Amino acid sequence: MTWFEAEEFAKYVFGLETALDEWQYGNMRLRAELAELNRVERKMWNALGNKGRDRVFAVLADEVLVRVRRCRQEIRERLMA
Repeated sequence: MTWFEAEEFAKYVFGLETALDEWQYGNMRLRAELAELNRVERKMWNALGNKGRDRVFAVLADEVLVRVRRCRQEIRERLMA
C-alpha cells in the first residue's frame, strides 16, 4: 500500500465519522459502510505487516484502525436499535 492509499483511507474514515455524527445515513447506507470498513481494516492490517518497520506509517495505520473500530461499533449500535 502506498502512502497515498493510506491517506485516502484515513480521509474516508474521518469523513465517515463526521457523517455518523451528523446522522446522515439510513440503514441501507450504514450496512454498506460497515462492509467498506471491513475492507479498509483488512487492507490496513495487510499494509502494517508489509511496512512494519516504517514507524510513521504505523502511527497513521493505528489511528485509522482505532477510528474504524469506533465507526463499526457506532454503526452496529444504530442498526440494532
